[in-house]
Amino acid sequence: MAVCESLRLQLEQAGGTVTSSVLVPGYTRTSLVAREKQAGAGGEDAAFDDIIARGSVPQEAMEPEETAEIVAEAIRKGEFWIFPNTLSRGRIEARIGPIIAAARP
Repeated sequence: MAVCESLRLQLEQAGGTVTSSVLVPGYTRTSLVAREKQAGAGGEDAAFDDIIARGSVPQEAMEPEETAEIVAEAIRKGEFWIFPNTLSRGRIEARIGPIIAAARP
């Protein structure tokens, strides 16, 4: 994220028309889960590992077309942070909480 923030600032200072955004799509119904399950993936995100083990995405997952529409509109508006799936807010807060807690005062 820091790279994107720095890039955005540099692009603004350059005065061009190119911008950058950070996309946190949340759950989107794609073939990712099926591919990861086939590959035997596992990693640092226990919630994602659980989804892969079940082989299905959560109910709050959005359709790719819906995600794409929201992302395209956000880019047209020049938004930097793009969170299409508002139902993923709890997961995002849970992941950011420990980062904030670890930050030095």
